[in-house]
Amino acid sequence: MQIRKIIIRNFQGFGEEDTHIELSDLTTFIGANSSGKTAVLQALSRIFGLYNSQREIKKTDFYTQNNERIEEIDTKELKIEAILDFPELVNNDSSDTVPTFFNQMVIEEQGTVPYCRIRLTAVWKKGVRPEGDIETKLQFIVVPEGEEEDDSNYVNMQNHQRSMIQFIYVPAVRDPLHQLKLASSTILGRILRSIKWSEDLKENLKKQKENISQLIDAQEGMDLVAQCLDRNWKAYHGDDRYSKALLNFGGNDLDDTLRKLEVIFESIDGNNVFSMQDLGDGLRSLFYLSLINMSLEIETKVRKNNDIVNDNPFEFIPSLLTILAVEEPENHISPHLLGRVVKNLREISKQENAQVIVTSHSPSIVKRVDPEDIRHIRICKQNSCTVVRRIYLPAEEVEAYKYVKEAVIAYPELYFAKLVILGEGDSEELILSKLIELKGVEIDSSGISIVPLGGRFVNHFWKLLKQLDIPFITLLDLDLERNTGGWSRLKYIFQQLIENGESIENILGDEIDLDQIHLMNYTENSREELEVLTKVLEEFNVFFSAPLDIDFIMLEKYIDIYKQIVPPNGGPKIPDRVNEYDIYLQRIEKDVKTVLKSEDAEGITYSAEEKELMIWYKYHFLGRGKPSTHLMALSKIGEELAQSYPLVLDKIIESVKFLLSKQSNLSSEEMED
Repeated sequence: MQIRKIIIRNFQGFGEEDTHIELSDLTTFIGANSSGKTAVLQALSRIFGLYNSQREIKKTDFYTQNNERIEEIDTKELKIEAILDFPELVNNDSSDTVPTFFNQMVIEEQGTVPYCRIRLTAVWKKGVRPEGDIETKLQFIVVPEGEEEDDSNYVNMQNHQRSMIQFIYVPAVRDPLHQLKLASSTILGRILRSIKWSEDLKENLKKQKENISQLIDAQEGMDLVAQCLDRNWKAYHGDDRYSKALLNFGGNDLDDTLRKLEVIFESIDGNNVFSMQDLGDGLRSLFYLSLINMSLEIETKVRKNNDIVNDNPFEFIPSLLTILAVEEPENHISPHLLGRVVKNLREISKQENAQVIVTSHSPSIVKRVDPEDIRHIRICKQNSCTVVRRIYLPAEEVEAYKYVKEAVIAYPELYFAKLVILGEGDSEELILSKLIELKGVEIDSSGISIVPLGGRFVNHFWKLLKQLDIPFITLLDLDLERNTGGWSRLKYIFQQLIENGESIENILGDEIDLDQIHLMNYTENSREELEVLTKVLEEFNVFFSAPLDIDFIMLEKYIDIYKQIVPPNGGPKIPDRVNEYDIYLQRIEKDVKTVLKSEDAEGITYSAEEKELMIWYKYHFLGRGKPSTHLMALSKIGEELAQSYPLVLDKIIESVKFLLSKQSNLSSEEMED
């Protein structure tokens, strides 16, 4: 059994429309601070929480719109619904989960797997008390989703049914020691008290305690302490029920002993013993999780042994499902241990009686979980409600699926960004980072992520970022006269924008035939024709490093700097232009073909100066690492870069300022200030 989906309405930051949130074995909620991650966990705790304080609906739980106060409303209703699935029915596994909820199962049509709907509704009404009056109902809905409901479809959920599902909540702001002691008394204590302790053990334990008390009472000075205690107690009261005050060491029975039991930790050599108080916050949090894991493991074994009465040393009824919710584990656990934590949580989630939910705003956590298990949470800008989205991935059978999945694991920071710049590679990441900071925009504090994901699958990242409502800028290589570059590159980008819902056709006009554009030949006028189309794409924040790539435009702008970083006796061996002119032309022709990656390339769209530059391009960027070359050059360019830089980079900076100002309601000039 597992919770497949929860539906939330009018609860905390969730608005007046139903929000459907699908869950998996290990679901990870990510998003900025105050986006609604905690609200999801608290919604589940209102239904399945272990303690009454977790289940209690408060006035502050009811959603209010902007500038609205609940005191000004006569009544308000919230809804939290959990949809339970039973995979064991599909697998034909015998399970005790089915009988417990059998009478409340619903089925949509013949041949489909039954499921169960549990709904918590709460109505707040204005009353005499400041808190108002709150009425709650926890019911099964015995009609399939989407069908009309009437009073006959509601069946109250009994307490014993509710207790079969337990929600263990590990909050982000926590006192690990207090919670660990609480867990020891509830999780560990419940298991210990359920052991079938023998009567002989109980009797022997009682005798041993009596012996201990006699030994202590015989200690010199103890009789004086006992007499003084009793005499002073009697001086204050005359109640016969509590006439005599005695010192009792160790309690009277097994329950007293179990209540005083504590976990200790022994060093590997056995010479040192530590208590829970000696552990740091991180280790306390880890031990908390280990207690939960232990509990689930024992429950699984008890469930399997229930039919073998003589072999089962326990006498408690195990829960049918335990939902472990860990909020922001990065708060108390060092980064090098987070991998182990996620691994252990994944192992917990694989147990048949467990489901795990994690919330985080740390890339360290996100890169360790499957993107398909991630739910992105944000605040809708229009109505300030919490919005939850799954992570978009291409169809599993296409090549892009593996690429995109691995990429979003490698660059998890894009989930938390206010603005994403998609580049083609490491050069864009390095150059744009330097340039943006030189222009006075702090990348980290502004929430900008520059990621090298602008290659042939860039359309999938557009879909992902658009779905998550994260603004983005794309910088691509025009790759003029290279295979799949130039006209072919523009055709691909226009087609992908159209697939992503952009209205391009009206902008292009009738003279541009997208179906035939890739067949156009290159002429001396092609640069001007291409520039018309690239300007159209700039309206969609798609920019091109033209005519070739960002390495070429940086080399063209700062050729003297790139020549300076050549080591002594290094650099390309260039024939003398005057004395060896024919050889010089042959060298240029050869390097043009090398740079454009085709023996048929002529460089017809490139000027004579640009062709000459390809000798240096080949030396710097085809035989050496691009980032290291740019790094050396940027260290020498310094402030000069901020004063004069390639035009396309100038346009990107202005677009960055504009998109950030839209989010903060500042003008581009104010952003620069």
